[in-house]
Amino acid sequence: MTVTGRETDLPTEALPVQPGPAMVPQGRPPVRSAALPIDSAPAAEPVVPPTRRDVRRGRFRRWRARFVLLVALLAVGAVSAQQIALRLERADRIGLEGVELAAEPIDVVSRSSGRVVDILVQPGDEVQADDVLATVDVYRPAADGGERVEREQLVAPVAGVVATIPTNAGAALGPGEIAVQLYQPDRLRFETDMDVEQASFITSGMTGELTSPSTDDLAVTVVSVEPALRFSPDDPPRALVTLVGTDPEAVRSLLPGLTFTGWLQKGSVPRSSGE
Repeated sequence: MTVTGRETDLPTEALPVQPGPAMVPQGRPPVRSAALPIDSAPAAEPVVPPTRRDVRRGRFRRWRARFVLLVALLAVGAVSAQQIALRLERADRIGLEGVELAAEPIDVVSRSSGRVVDILVQPGDEVQADDVLATVDVYRPAADGGERVEREQLVAPVAGVVATIPTNAGAALGPGEIAVQLYQPDRLRFETDMDVEQASFITSGMTGELTSPSTDDLAVTVVSVEPALRFSPDDPPRALVTLVGTDPEAVRSLLPGLTFTGWLQKGSVPRSSGE
């Protein structure tokens, strides 16, 4: 090294660098990077091409999924169509409530005062015309001014079914009092009363169906729509709708007094009935 005045001539070759501690900010440990050896990386698995069986199985699963989806869509469509049809059908119906099976009563009465000796029938019995239903001891004036007793038989005026027996053996019976009441099953009718506004949509010949918890469904036809009896001038006007069963044999076995609910189909009047 040569020093001339204030300048220092340095040799052109680089000064040797002495190894020393790394320059690390105070308070932080040195960061060391650990290189992963190439041999330790996971090896990729070999790609195995699908077999024909796998391809067929995949196709089958796709077709099965499509088929299940198609069946589900068809089922939903069928249910929706049924619901729409049911709503439309109900919209074309007139509801009936409190329909009663009615019979025209046939009264068997005593013509004179007397006392019931015997009742020979009971409700539900079928009888023929002139069958004896009951015997009564009647009191008639005697020639000496007293009374004489005659035995009288009460007979059925027509064939029918015993409906009620409002008396019993040993009871007194006045003239005209009912001993036995009959009805004819082939003349049973279904009756219901309703407000006149609802009845204005009902006409003779309309068909429908009645049902009750104790019977099968019964097909019926309207035979008349007329004003109902009003027991007071203040009562609102109502209409009486009368129907008959289309199958007489299904109706004749029923007892009067049964109540039904049902419906009538709008626009169900046959062409011959509307003319």
